[in-house]
Amino acid sequence: RDLIEYPDASPIENIDSKQFALGDRNLKLTATRMTGDDVKELQKKLGSVGFNCGEIDGIFGKKTEASVRAFQLYAGITVDGIFDKISYQNLLTELEKRKR
Repeated sequence: RDLIEYPDASPIENIDSKQFALGDRNLKLTATRMTGDDVKELQKKLGSVGFNCGEIDGIFGKKTEASVRAFQLYAGITVDGIFDKISYQNLLTELEKRKR
């Protein structure tokens, strides 16, 4: 895995971002920022239920973490900023409620 350095930001892990679907792995803010299509999908889905992550760029940064934390608080689950299986199930439930 290669690291991409950005000025004034944490390095971003350069992995094959197409290898993960949302829900396949825990997403969290790390020193080497997590990236991928799953992060981009998370950002879109959180935004669609009112939790704005900022730019939909597929990078799990501070704004995405803040949105995950806000959603977790709203959903009444553990607020730790880690988008895990429990957070994923709660997000799917919220998306389903809003379809009705």
